[in-house]
Amino acid sequence: MEEDYSESLFGEGILTFKYTAIGLPDLSAEEYLDRDNVLAPALSALMRSSEADRVTRKLNAYARLALLRMDEAKRSLLFHVVNQFIPLAPREKSELVRRMKRTKSKEVIEMLTEWEEEAMKKGLSKGIRQGIEQGLTCGKRDTLLRVMRR
Repeated sequence: MEEDYSESLFGEGILTFKYTAIGLPDLSAEEYLDRDNVLAPALSALMRSSEADRVTRKLNAYARLALLRMDEAKRSLLFHVVNQFIPLAPREKSELVRRMKRTKSKEVIEMLTEWEEEAMKKGLSKGIRQGIEQGLTCGKRDTLLRVMRR
């Protein structure tokens, strides 16, 4: 599909750029996932797939992500793109877990376990902060009530 980009200044056209655009949904996810590109797992989630089974697509993307050599922040970002664009129903999620255990994909299981632990730590930390805030609020309220009663 051909597209145009134009810029103008004071009502006069100063730049027109014509280019051919290819949308990600027009490309094959399976072909791209096999390439040696760190973005392949995330971008393949946005592409057309011959696999009707989303569980297989997600498992393949996870497997590629687990094998890539990159820092955890980048891997986490790509992981979240895959999760966002290959959504699974509850039944499919349990199927994904079952298949991961059956294939014994050590790298994928380690990657997901690390992220689950990190999410739990963040949740626990947030819960503790909220608990402290609620405790302080209750303490201030109780103190104010005592002062008002006197």
